[in-house]
Amino acid sequence: MEAGNFIPADLRLLEAVNLRVEEASLTGESLPVQKNAATVLEKNVPLGDRKNTAFMGTVVSYGRGRGVVTSTGMNTQLGLIATMLQSVESEETPLQRRLDQLGRSLSIGALILVFVVFIVALFNYTDINALFSTPIEYFKEFAGEITEVFIIAISLAIAAVPEGLPAVVTISLGARHARNDPAPRAHPQTFLGRDARLRDSHLLG
Repeated sequence: MEAGNFIPADLRLLEAVNLRVEEASLTGESLPVQKNAATVLEKNVPLGDRKNTAFMGTVVSYGRGRGVVTSTGMNTQLGLIATMLQSVESEETPLQRRLDQLGRSLSIGALILVFVVFIVALFNYTDINALFSTPIEYFKEFAGEITEVFIIAISLAIAAVPEGLPAVVTISLGARHARNDPAPRAHPQTFLGRDARLRDSHLLG
């Protein structure tokens, strides 16, 4: 090994002459580490203190040396780190879990509110008592009003949870109004938004 060489495997040094190795990619050490082939180490010494060893992925910054390969590929210290990273499962952070819970709570609350608005609108626009006495006649008589109230509830649900409903609902409702409009002048979604605002303001006063 000479200055500028990239070390391709883990080595046990046999000779080191003013050998310094840049190990920032492995240990995070900002300065080159002085190596000494004659150093005898105890077991389980940290990587940064192994002065008689050179590691794969590091670069010789000064001096020269010789060594014998002890491990290659995924068996090297750098390979072991890569194996550990591959085995780690990605988990949601506490903030992500809290945000998911908050999103579900808001969605459920919004849908409950939409259901309440739907029921209140039925009481205001239809004779709800007829539903329990003559349900078939009720749906026949108030079919138009029920449809209008249902569209109001759908528009509120879309406004509350825009990602929770398919876009085709918006397009289909807008297209329905566009067919009934004698002089359509814009995209169906424009009519849907205008009608939703008018109906909501009329319903809520």
